Amino acid sequence: MFKFYFTDDDQLLTKREHACKSGELLCGECKQELFDQALPFIEKHCEKKEQKLALARQLVEGQK
Repeated sequence: MFKFYFTDDDQLLTKREHACKSGELLCGECKQELFDQALPFIEKHCEKKEQKLALARQLVEGQK
């Protein structure tokens, strides 16, 4: 997830990979960091979805 969505910094990804493989970074820690970064994105996405659904409902109801 980090590699594709949450960072473009190859050096940071290399450090994260090394820390993971060496056991310095545990899975739970990594998952928590990903959660902390993903949550604001998901919340914003859900807000936009609700706004667009309301618009879609208005458009569909207006066509009846």
